[in-house]
Order: sequence, then C-alpha cells, then structure tokens
Amino acid sequence: PAPQKPIEFADASTDEPASASPGQKMVTSSPEPHKLKVLPQVKATYQEKTLESEAPTPVKVTKAPAQKIICTNLVSDHKDLQPIYFQSNSDILTQEAKDRLDKVASMLHECDQAQLVVQGHADALGGLRDNLVLSVMRAYNVKYYLVYERGVSQSRITSGGLGEGKPIADNQSSSGRQLNRRVDFSFVF
Repeated sequence: PAPQKPIEFADASTDEPASASPGQKMVTSSPEPHKLKVLPQVKATYQEKTLESEAPTPVKVTKAPAQKIICTNLVSDHKDLQPIYFQSNSDILTQEAKDRLDKVASMLHECDQAQLVVQGHADALGGLRDNLVLSVMRAYNVKYYLVYERGVSQSRITSGGLGEGKPIADNQSSSGRQLNRRVDFSFVF
C-alpha cells in the first residue's frame, strides 16, 4: 500500500459536489464521490491513488474542530434537557434527575471536547448562607453522579452554587419556589 499522508482542509467549505478529473488525486470515503461535500476544518489520513488506476480508499477522520460542529448539533438536538429539580431543603437526586443526567453523560461521552458547567440554585426559604451551601451541594451531587456513576472525567465538569441569587420564578408561591430549587447545566466547547 502507498504511504499514508495527512491532509487538512482549511476554509474549504462549499456546497458544490466534490469532483476530480482523471489524473487528479481525491480524498473520499464515499462510493459516490459526485455526492460529496467538502467540510471545513477536517483532518484526515489517506492513501494516494489516482482516479485512472484504482478507486479511492476510505478516509480515516481524526478528531478535529469539525467535531465541535457535530457536538454542537448533538447538544442542540437535546434542547429538551430540563434543569434538575429538588425537593425543599434537599440535595438528593431523584430517579427522574438521574435519567436526565444519563442523557447528559451520554452526550459528554460522544463529545469528548465538551466541558460541562453545573450551577446549583435554591429558593428563598431559609437563610442566605444555608441556601448557598444547599445550592453548592446540589451542584456537587450532579457532578458526583456524572463522574462516579457515569464515568465522565472530573476535569470536564465545573460546578458551583449561586444560592437564591438567580431565581427563574417568583419565590412567593410554592410553584415558583419549586422551579428555583434546581441545577442548570450548560455545555462549553
């Protein structure tokens, strides 16, 4: 076999189908090269072949900035991921919360460049200090579950508590307080 050479497409984004004339070299993993589109920032390894002599060999794509696009799409497909909610004065994860966190862990395993930011919150019942500690513990328990129960690297998760400082609902009603007892998470690429 021919020696493998690295290639990088930079600023080669186009909606035009990929093509090559006889004698030119082409990188493809498709049996139908006329249907290919060139993606930006893709690193690949290929074996040199000419179109006249043999069919192109498959491309082995390595992790590159193109994975950021894939991960961003994966996360945006799961916009339905809601915050993790807690009972009053509790930092215990419910089964529903664990099910949601399993989806988050799955996304982190698929996108190993993604980082997760976990923010704990509390309602306005209780003292400021107690609510801050409670919000930190809620965020910590989410991180603990992802790391020790689902195998996500600890270095990929940042967690912290904001106490009652960032409510998303009115703390005067029980339904509003329920929405404020939560952990939010966001992905960073």
